[in-house]
Amino acid sequence: MTFGDSPHADIVGANALGLQSVWGSNGQSWTPNSVRPTHVAEDVATAIDYIINTTG
Repeated sequence: MTFGDSPHADIVGANALGLQSVWGSNGQSWTPNSVRPTHVAEDVATAIDYIINTTG
């Protein structure tokens, strides 16, 4: 699983490799239509909690 805040660099790359992804939105809206993250987290702490509880 990967975590990132850049749609192109982090989420597109994860999807290309077949990995699950968590996008840290920091209050932003997801705009790319071609790919989607596995999960959207509002902040880093929420993302970490999701990753721990999903992969643990």
